[in-house]
Amino acid sequence: MGEASIAYHEAGHAVAAVLLRKHMAVEIATIIRRGGALGLVGSKPIQDTYTTTKDDLLQSLDVCLASRGVEELKLGLQMTGFSGDLQQATSIVMHMIGSVGMGTDLISYGALGMGTSGPVLSQAKKLTQIRFRLVKEFLSRNMAAVDALAEALQTQGDIDGPDVIKLIRDTAPFQPEEELHVALAHLLKDDERERFASVFSENLAELDSKPSKDDDEHDKPKPVKPEGESSEG
Repeated sequence: MGEASIAYHEAGHAVAAVLLRKHMAVEIATIIRRGGALGLVGSKPIQDTYTTTKDDLLQSLDVCLASRGVEELKLGLQMTGFSGDLQQATSIVMHMIGSVGMGTDLISYGALGMGTSGPVLSQAKKLTQIRFRLVKEFLSRNMAAVDALAEALQTQGDIDGPDVIKLIRDTAPFQPEEELHVALAHLLKDDERERFASVFSENLAELDSKPSKDDDEHDKPKPVKPEGESSEG
């Protein structure tokens, strides 16, 4: 990946982190290599937390997926640098649906020894796809902020959290106060609105469907990354 590609990848993470993730604050955005990371956006919790809500997990999922959204929207390609983000996104959705009852079934598939069984994997795939669509639309409406931060990263290398936040707030035209799916609901086709609304309500019933033939049992889901300091590469 060239410097510009890395800058846009990290800018996608940062814009989503600042505007969508309410429980964590960005501390730094950088495209200076650190260990095996070509760049990263580091964040920390706004306050001490002892548990994690569904909204927190969905917002973290948004931040993971944002880098791929920018790759497709701005660069017109997909990069292997997304692999770590995808692993983290998959861990989040599998944890939500398979372990803590945030899917259609109030049951722990892990406790039953079922691992990534058909129903879990089917719901996880759909939730990830739907969330990605929303995040990508959100980023398309805030590409001015993505451009501004990517350019600044290429000039400065490192940008401290307060400056990242100010730059994004100053240049992003679309800053939803409500949940992302509500803010973007008007963008959906009429026949999709009800389905999308139900996905992000307390009842995820619309995600439930017969598992596809490739949704056989796989390995048990990896545990979700604890909610402490985090970084997206």
